[in-house]
Amino acid sequence: PKTATAATVNGEKYTAAEVNFYFENYYQNFVNGNYSILSMIGLDTGTSLKDQTISSSAVMFVTDATEGETWYDYFADKALEQLAGVQAMNAAAEAEGFTWNDEMQADLDDTMEYLGLIYGSTMTRSIYEEQTRRSLLATAYLQSYQDSLTYSTDELEAAYQEDRTAYDLVDCAYVRVNGAAADTDEEGNSIEVTDEMKAEAMAAAKTTADAIYAAYKAGTSLEDAAAEYESTATYASSDSFSYSSSVLGEWLYDDARQAGDSA
Repeated sequence: PKTATAATVNGEKYTAAEVNFYFENYYQNFVNGNYSILSMIGLDTGTSLKDQTISSSAVMFVTDATEGETWYDYFADKALEQLAGVQAMNAAAEAEGFTWNDEMQADLDDTMEYLGLIYGSTMTRSIYEEQTRRSLLATAYLQSYQDSLTYSTDELEAAYQEDRTAYDLVDCAYVRVNGAAADTDEEGNSIEVTDEMKAEAMAAAKTTADAIYAAYKAGTSLEDAAAEYESTATYASSDSFSYSSSVLGEWLYDDARQAGDSA
């Protein structure tokens, strides 16, 4: 039923429709932001998320995912994290007398114009509007709070020296090569993936990666080198790559890194 409790966060109960609001928000943003690599991480938007398991190759791209869990569980956990954050910001806003204003109302009105059917049969206009309102208030309060903070130069330098990776950004380009073994045959039928198949796929991926790197070292641009293997290799670049505990992140943020390094 629409009113049944689906989750309890810090003592506050939420219905399935309310939880689904955050689930779909996170899911849609994830898909839109990672559309070019969905096939490489094994996420099929046309198949139930409950029937899709996160692979080891997917974890290379989505570093906070857990190998073996379903994509449904991953997005459900993220939805609850998002919900808890909105709840906390709303509570802080109320405690500090941070109230709803005309700018937030205008944003809400704009959002309500695009209310669609992607949120499932349990969603109603009133629930959608209420959760959107909570999200907008949380965002506005957080921005207001951040804008109010002031620090001395010494405080900023001390914080930076304590954890440089939290503040530094790296200008870089990289290529990811899909090392997942095919789990379907030529006719599209599902097949069992053996350890031998996984090893062969990873070996093939390394051969591709080595060939791309050799071409790059020989003078071909990294993007052009990757384009030669577009069925398995994906080029990307960023002028503001933030730290993560991935292999790439650890290499980029190693103290030994110098401008122009490659590997």
